[in-house]
Amino acid sequence: MTDGRTDGRTDGRTDRQTDGQTELRLPTALSIARAVKTDHFVKNSQHIAGDLASLSLNKDDMLVSHDVVSIFTNMPTGESLKVITERLEKDPEWKDRCLLEVKDILELLEFIPSTTYFTFRGQLCRQKFGTAMGSPVSPLMASMNMEHLEEKLQSTAPLELKPKP
Repeated sequence: MTDGRTDGRTDGRTDRQTDGQTELRLPTALSIARAVKTDHFVKNSQHIAGDLASLSLNKDDMLVSHDVVSIFTNMPTGESLKVITERLEKDPEWKDRCLLEVKDILELLEFIPSTTYFTFRGQLCRQKFGTAMGSPVSPLMASMNMEHLEEKLQSTAPLELKPKP
């Protein structure tokens, strides 16, 4: 019998009971993403709507929204891996929620995008750039990369263009 209980944990790990033995399952990409602390997270459209409802703008303020076209397939995976490495190395607390070492996570995150195959017009193709739509690691890599880009842009923006707290 399999019982996917979290026993009150919020770290993304679950215990699996099989034949009276308890086995700790490895974390998912989502739990790794949660382990890396971020100020830039929107859960869903209701979340952003709630944030925007309490936002007060002055007459001269401007609300800007950006959209990224084909983010997964256009994302530089090498840059994303650098960003993820930096984040994991700066936050030692994530190790309390994850059984893997940084090098193991990076090895997996390098392997998954480099082994993506799909069929196009009857031909088997290997994706050479970016990550696959539908891959569980694509949102993690895209989010980390976009957060890094946003932080870099905000830190180098002229004062009059910086976001207000």
